[in-house]
This record gives sequence, C-alpha cells and structure tokens, in this order.
Amino acid sequence: MKSRRKQKGIKLNKKQTRFLKIFLIVVILLIFSIIIFELNHNKIDSFEECAKAGNPVMESYPRQCIANGNTFVEEIKDIKPY
Repeated sequence: MKSRRKQKGIKLNKKQTRFLKIFLIVVILLIFSIIIFELNHNKIDSFEECAKAGNPVMESYPRQCIANGNTFVEEIKDIKPY
C-alpha cells in the first residue's frame, strides 16, 4: 500500500494567486523605478544637464535650473559690449 503524504503549505484560490502576482509585479516595478531614479539623481552636475533632465528653468538672466535642491546657473560666455 502506498502512503499518501499531505502537502504542507498555504493553499491559495485563484483570486488570491492573481492578487499575489499583481502585488509582486508592482513591488518589482517600484524597486526598479527607485533604482533608476537614484542613478539619474546623481548625474546632474551642470546647468545643461539640469535643463536636459527636464527640471524647471527660471527665465532670469542668467537662467537658473533647480534639481534636487541644488541651483545651477547658466554660464554666459560671449558678452558683446555696446
């Protein structure tokens, strides 16, 4: 005679399984988003990089860009005298 072993563990119905899969996908996407944000967060070192990243640019002279609490000022090179 063969003995039957009872499986130990948690049994989930279809709704619970679907919810668990969606929850895990959302958590994984959130982790990847945080990683990508942190990688891009550290790359801004100049006005040009700040503006290119889509951060707000103040229309002043010279223009200023704010990113991550830092303000970057546009360098004006060629100033022509009147």
